[in-house]
This record gives sequence, structure tokens and C-alpha cells, in this order.
Amino acid sequence: MTRLVVVASLAGSMCHAQPGEPLRGHTVTYERGRQKAYLIGAVSHRAAVRGVVIEVPIGRDELAGALEASLRAAFGGTLSCDDHEDIHDLLQLAADLPVGGIVCVSVKSWSGYRPTPESLAAAAALAPVSLSMLQGLLAS
Repeated sequence: MTRLVVVASLAGSMCHAQPGEPLRGHTVTYERGRQKAYLIGAVSHRAAVRGVVIEVPIGRDELAGALEASLRAAFGGTLSCDDHEDIHDLLQLAADLPVGGIVCVSVKSWSGYRPTPESLAAAAALAPVSLSMLQGLLAS
């Protein structure tokens, strides 16, 4: 079993990615003259501000490969060292947090927080959806 971070619409979170979508890293944009960081979905390649940790019956290397393939499919070519590092940092953060842990990103760092009743319920509800999305990524 491997832990990963998926999109969860928790209270106070903006989310354009699909609920349950595996997250593959982050991006930094400029909005109104300020830098803003977002987590990025591996399927829709859209933004979210928070994720929740779930556990799936897929090995870490296979999971990392699926997330890397998603990134290559979206942008083509070879991944940069930063892309690999982003995916592996996010997987490591997920491994260090309990199921239901909350993940946020800022311009300079990742943050992990203890589960709440809301995030634990979201993790349980989203795990089957996430697994289905991951199986789609692995099949492509």
C-alpha cells in the first residue's frame, strides 16, 4: 500500500481539479502582482489548494511512474529534475502523514497537517474514485 495526495474539496478550499484526482506536483503563478502556488491534478492538470492523503494498493515506484507519465503526456518531452523532485517530494510527504492528513502548498514549501473529521471522511469517500483514476493513468 502506498499513500498519495488527492484532491479534496475541504472547507475553505478552492478546487478546479476533480475530487479524488491524484495530485502530481505544484505550480506557481502570478495573480494581481503576487506569487500564488497551487497543487496540480494528474488527470485534468487543473489546480487545487488542498489535498488529502489516501492509501492505494499500488507500489510507490509504479505510482511515481504513472504521475510522471501524466506530466509527460500533458507537456511532452523529457521531465526536468524539478518535475521528478516535485512528484517524489509529494509522495514522501504523503508517506509521512497519516491517511486523512491535509496537504497544502505555498510558493516555497509543502505543508502537512493532522487529519480532521472532515478530511478523514473525505479520504474514505475518495479512495475508490482515486484508485479508478490511477488505474486509468497506469493503463495509458
